[in-house]
Amino acid sequence: QQLQSLGIHNIVLYSGLMAGAFMIFFFGLFYVLGVFYFSKDIEFILTLPLQAWQILSAKFATVVVYEYLVMLVIFAPFLIGYGLAVNGGLLYI
Repeated sequence: QQLQSLGIHNIVLYSGLMAGAFMIFFFGLFYVLGVFYFSKDIEFILTLPLQAWQILSAKFATVVVYEYLVMLVIFAPFLIGYGLAVNGGLLYI
């Protein structure tokens, strides 16, 4: 309520987004390297009747889903806290 009276209550959302972006960048960098370059499953996957774009798409989808889950875990508390602070109600979620 103190932030709302100053007119800067959106800073909670911005700080949550920034924290999420930094965490996604640092964790995602190592995860992308692990999935695309250091994975040991490529010998097995190449024996399957799949095209290269299908393999890359599946690996990319794996990375995207992981990053979305990390962002959800990081950003959800900020979003819930902001909703409670501005009396958003159930429709806010």
